[in-house]
Amino acid sequence: MIYRSEDLAEVLTNLHELLLQIEQVDDATKTKLTVLADDIERLNYGNVEDTVSITQRLEQALIASEQQHPVLAEILARVSQLLGDIGV
Repeated sequence: MIYRSEDLAEVLTNLHELLLQIEQVDDATKTKLTVLADDIERLNYGNVEDTVSITQRLEQALIASEQQHPVLAEILARVSQLLGDIGV
């Protein structure tokens, strides 16, 4: 699959929008996911060096959201796939 930064930007936009809509997620979790999304967005523009932390936090968020928030988990899985496509 060919990586396009537009794909990741679109998925991150979807993630940000979903975070604004989800009411069942506590504020601390929303904050962590928002920071994670912001870090991934900076990564997309080459402004982040700590890719290991980002991928670890993404994996943790994906596991934590699978049961209660399947749409969120799906978006996080897509972000993870796109990051894998670019070698992160």
